[in-house]
Formats: sequence, structure tokens, C-alpha cells
Amino acid sequence: METILQDLRYGVRVLAKNRLFTFLTVITLGFGIGANSAIFSAVHAVLMRPLPFENPDELVRIFSYNQAGKIGVTSWKDLQDWQKNAQSFAEIAVYSAGENAVIGPNGPDKLKTADVSASFFDLLGVKPIIGRAFLPEEDGHSGDNRVVILGEGYWRRQFGADPNVLGQLLVIDDYNTRIVGVVPDQFNTLVGPAQMWFAWPAKDEPRDSRHLPVIGRLKAGVSVKQADSEINALSASLTQMYPDTNREVGARVESLKETIIGDINLILMILFAAVGLVLLIACANVANLMLAKAAARAQEIAIRSALGASRKRLLRQILTECLLLATLGGGLALLLASLAIKFLIMMNPGDIPRLNETGVNGSVIAFTVLLSLVSVLIFGLTPALRLSKTDSNGMLKEFGRGIKGSRSSARVRSLLVMTELALSLVVLIGAGLLVRSFYLLISIKPGFNQEQVVTATVSLPNSRYPKPESRKLFYDQLVSRLESLPGTQSAALCTTLPLGGSGISDWWGFVQEGHVYKAEQKTFAQCRRISPGYLQTMQIPLIAGRDFSQADGENAQPVLVVSQTMARKVWPDESPVGKRLVFSANGPPYEVVGLVGDVKRAALDDADDMAFYIPLAQSPARFLVIVARTSATPASLSGPIKSMVAGIDDKLPVANLSTMENFLDTSLAKRRFILLIFSVLGGLALLLAAIGTYGVMSYSVIERTQEIGIRLALGASRRNILLLVTGQAVRLAGIGIVIGLVVAYVSTRLLASYLFKVNPADPVVFAFTAIFLVVVSLVAASLPALRATRVDPMRALRSE
Repeated sequence: METILQDLRYGVRVLAKNRLFTFLTVITLGFGIGANSAIFSAVHAVLMRPLPFENPDELVRIFSYNQAGKIGVTSWKDLQDWQKNAQSFAEIAVYSAGENAVIGPNGPDKLKTADVSASFFDLLGVKPIIGRAFLPEEDGHSGDNRVVILGEGYWRRQFGADPNVLGQLLVIDDYNTRIVGVVPDQFNTLVGPAQMWFAWPAKDEPRDSRHLPVIGRLKAGVSVKQADSEINALSASLTQMYPDTNREVGARVESLKETIIGDINLILMILFAAVGLVLLIACANVANLMLAKAAARAQEIAIRSALGASRKRLLRQILTECLLLATLGGGLALLLASLAIKFLIMMNPGDIPRLNETGVNGSVIAFTVLLSLVSVLIFGLTPALRLSKTDSNGMLKEFGRGIKGSRSSARVRSLLVMTELALSLVVLIGAGLLVRSFYLLISIKPGFNQEQVVTATVSLPNSRYPKPESRKLFYDQLVSRLESLPGTQSAALCTTLPLGGSGISDWWGFVQEGHVYKAEQKTFAQCRRISPGYLQTMQIPLIAGRDFSQADGENAQPVLVVSQTMARKVWPDESPVGKRLVFSANGPPYEVVGLVGDVKRAALDDADDMAFYIPLAQSPARFLVIVARTSATPASLSGPIKSMVAGIDDKLPVANLSTMENFLDTSLAKRRFILLIFSVLGGLALLLAAIGTYGVMSYSVIERTQEIGIRLALGASRRNILLLVTGQAVRLAGIGIVIGLVVAYVSTRLLASYLFKVNPADPVVFAFTAIFLVVVSLVAASLPALRATRVDPMRALRSE
């Protein structure tokens, strides 16, 4: 024990004496390992940690799909048939996120809610904190007969966690709704942050009304593959029984965890690989520092060996110093990782599930400790073994002749620098491809002018607005009041915002007038219901025909305006204006009165959808999105818009106040997240590679001081010495860059799905990044090169 303490004390003195070496090693380890620990914490939270439900491996999602694979959800009647006939599942349930108006102590409010079938909580194995879950007979209830289960967070905030809340009534969407239970908040990965839960309001919907997400629990011993085969067979039988609604509609079963994770798995693995390259660069730097330190300590070790120190004793001492470095580097890595994790959570694009659960936990600490030990011991062990085998007599004679290092050590250090440059080039090229892709993406026009457009949502309860006439009166009053707001240029209503904003997506099937209306002949397009003035407010260009007007009311000829993509696909080489479409077997034809530009539905890189617009007055909806083009700020309009709606109906809450610029930013969030992380890693890799180049060139100049002195004494110019040193740096950079280009050509293909109009082997990015890295290497080598030109030949020769 005394020997160990002695080794520790001596190690501390050695590291304290060599402050620059200790500082560079600890900083390098801190950044390299800290970045890895931060990304590992995200990988652990998102991919490795099981879902917060009972036996999560048994949970699956069940999807309907057509030949194009575009449905993803199912209908209530198909679900009932699956529940009745499927043998692979212990239980099947349905869920859907939504919003509901609640009359609370502070007036009307809009809350995130969810509708679920009665077996939902039992299926997931979630037990209520107080009260009970839904009863089977409560599915399908409506109005005052509905019951509600509160989310834990809402219960604690609004009711102070009062257990006597059970049995109390809440006014929800104009109906008295009784509270029967409280459940924990653990559903964000599935249905979002629901604050209230309702039993499923089953309706007599047509079989082809597919809008329900379905979840199931497999029976013990049943695999996902077996369940998938059975559900496909059931879908095939439904196609035979109901050919008009289920033609070419199949079903598939997927693991719930895989469904939730989606392509996030690939994103995190790519980031993990990139940060792994950064760690290798950091380790190469540590190895270079260790080699340099070993050369500097060779005389000391030789003297200690000559005085009787055993090889085992020397090796233990050097490894003790390595462990001290690992401890310091690991501690700094944990500190930097905790800061990086906060940054990751802050930059979360919103659709990376469970990223907000990331933190420094036991697994992350263990990972950091392991990396610290591996990084220092592996790259410190080789110099330690070499030093501990030192021939003391031979080494003392060599130092007497002034030998500073060995050619083998110099070759190893050069190899490490080339490796650093190659790896940093791979990370930088990845970042460059993402930057170029992002630049091309944001240059895409969304099809409208997003600047200074304020949005909000309002839902009209069916109890107070049962008829189209009452809804139409509300529309007219609301738009009139919106247009009277100071600074408002125009205002309108719609049911669907572009770029994944608030709204409800409706896909309608149609045939051209004169064609037989059959399921196999229908073409689907997105229906967007709008009020007059919407196109003007959003500044969507009208290419041909006319906009809607107040004359396009409920009793007028049904009309629509089509997008360019829809016109091109349905009426190629013809003007769509005046053409007619039929949306139901016995319904009236709709006449096309206008042609407008395409608008991006969910993201800028989406292909243009077939889309059409119909007057809101001809298809009155209860869910409304307010759009207003104004010179005022969104925050300043929050109160006026709420007051305006309250002036019409004081029980209506206004929700989701935002701007179209926010929706555009949100649609870019995931790409921006990946770009930002890659850019940070690229910058870190570049910094570490530059430090490594600087260190090797500095040590090379020290080793070659006698040679440089002789060259200067024999008449070499300062310029010759400068070219000698920088030429060595260029050679190292050139070899490293060639290797890096080959590795990048292979590895960047993993980024293909996240690139927009950019080839993974884009020659512009490859060439620019390679040239940039050469320049950085030259800059890193310039200081040692300038130091070499100032060598005094007489002093250099005298010192040797």
C-alpha cells in the first residue's frame, strides 16, 4: 500500500512538473471522450433503454397499407374484425392524439388529449395512480355520458394531487365529464404529452375511413413475423369480403420500439460513428504526446534503472501516471458531456423520441470511465513498455552523444498525424456535404410567403355549432374582426397549414366527370378547405382562373382550385379550368375555377403532392386554422385574437398561436440538428488534427536542431529551412488526405438519405475540404517552421 501511495505522489509531482503535457493530454481526452459520452447518452436513452411499459418487447404496431404503402392507419370496422379473428394477439387497441376545450378556473383552455379504446391501459400494463382505467362498456359513449382520466402532470398542477378529484365533473367540449382516474405521464413516445384521456368515441364510420393508429400485444411465444403473416391473411380475407373498400389493402405488424425509433436509429449511429472518429483523433494525439514524453524521459528512466529500479517497478510507475491522466481526463469528459447533453436537449428537433430523457446516469459514467482507461492505457502502454525495457548503459551513452530520439519513434508519430488528418477529413467531408445540402434545401421556395403570417387554431363544438349555417356565421364574424386588427393586411381561415403546421389532412378520392366512380379508378389528392382571401393572405400565386369569393356558398355550384402538380397529372397538356371532378358516387360534380402554384405539404424536400382547395363555406369544418398577414409581432396578437374569439363565443379557447416562419423552422429542425452536431464534431476533429500536426512538427524541429544548424552553417537560406519544415507537413497532410478521401468516398454513402440534391461523393465538397485541410496543416506547421528559421547555427552545434 505504501508503494502504491508513493507511486501516486510521484506521479502527481511528475504531472505537475510537466504542466503543458498534462494540460494538453487532459484537454484532448476531455473533448474526445466527452463528445462520445454525450452521444452515447442519447443512443442509450433513445435506442437501448426499453420502453416504459410492461414487457415492451411484446408490443407491436399494426398498419394498413395499399400498393403504394401510403395508409399506415386503419378503419374502425377493420379493427373490429382484427380483434374478433386474430389469434396472435393478447389484446388490440386503438389510440389517437387530439385537443379538447376545457372550461377551467381561468376560463376556456385547449389541452392535449387522447382517445383510446378501453383496453389501452391494460394492454400497456399501465396502472392508474388513483381510480380506475376505462371499462369495456365505456367505448362509444358521447356527450354527458363520457368519462375522463387525467394525466398525472395535469392532476398535480390543477388539483394539487388531490385524491378526492375522483367523481368530480369537468366541462369538456360543452359536456359534463366525470373524472374516474389518474394515470402516470409515460406516453410521450406513443401519443405525445396527453393531459386527459377519453374512452374511444366509436362511430358508425365507413370501412374505408382509415385514420386510426393501432397497437397490439403479442401472446406469449408469438413472434412479430408470425403475427405479421396472420394479419396479412386476415386482410386478404377482408379484401374478398369487401372489394369496394378493401381492394389492394393489406396490413403489416412491426415492433412498437422500431416504429417509434424509425430512421432515428440511423441518425444516431451515424453521429456515434462520427464522434468515434473524433475519439480516435484524440487518442492519436494522446499517443503522440506520450511518445514525445517517453523520449524526453528516456534519460530519467535509464538513470533510475541503473540505480536499481526493476522493470516491474518502472512499468507500474508509468501506468500509475497514465491512470492519473485517465482520471483527470474522465472527470473533465463528464463535465463536458453534461454540458453537451444540455445542448443536445436544447437542440432537439422534436421528433427524436426520448431525447429529453438523456442525462448523465450510471451507464454514461461507466462508459466514460471505460473510454478514459482504454484511451490512456492503450496509447500509454506502448511507450511504457518501451521505456521499461531501456538498456540503461546504452541509453546513457547515447545521451552522452546527444541523441534526442529514434527514427522509429519519428515514423510512429508521423503515422499518427497522417491518421488524424485522414479521420478529420472524413468528418469534415460529412459536415461539408450536410452544409451544402442544407444550403440547397433552404433555397427551395415553399410555394407561399411565410413572413409575417400569424396562425392560431379554434375548434367549434358540435353541441353549439351543429349546422353549417351556424359555422358559416362564425367564419364571417371571425374573419371580419381579424381584418380589423391594427396592422393586419388580410386574414382568412383554413383546415390545413402547409409545412406540417396545425391542421387536419384530408385525402379525397375522385374521378373525372363521365368516368364510373369505382374504388379501383379513384385517384387521391389532398383536400384543403379555405375561406376567400386565403390565397392572398398566404401569397400563393394564382396562375389561371379565379380565387374563391363570398358567392361560392353552400347553395352555389361546388367549385375547386387545383395545384399545378394535380393539373399536370390529371389533365396533361390541357388547361384544368372548366374541367369537373366527382368525389362520390351520387355527389354533384365540382368545377375547377382556378389553378395555383404548388405548396409544400410537410417539408421543403417533399415531392409536390396532388392537392386542391374547396370553399370552406361549401364544406363547413369544425376545426379551423386562423391565418393573418400582419406587421405586428405574434406575441402582441395573442391577447387580441383571444379577446376577439371570446367576443363571438366566450367558451371557445384559442390554441397554437404561432407563425409560419416557426413551422418552416420546425420542418428543417432535424436536418439542422444533424448539421449542427456534425459541424461541431468537424470543428473539434480539425482542432485536434491541427494540434497534432503542430506537436509533431515542433518535436521534429527540436530533434533536427543539429541538422538545421549544419544546413544554415553550410549556406542554406531561411527560406530553404522554411520549405524544409513545411514540406514535411505537406507530405504528411498529402498522404493523410489521400487515405481520408478513400475512406470518405465509402463512408459518406451512409448520409445519402439526409442529403438534398447532393451526391455523397460530391467532387466540390471533397476538393474544397481537402484543400482546406492542407491550408490548416500548413498554418499549424508554420510556427515550428518559423522557429526553425531562427536557429543559431553556432549555438546548435555547440549544444550538440
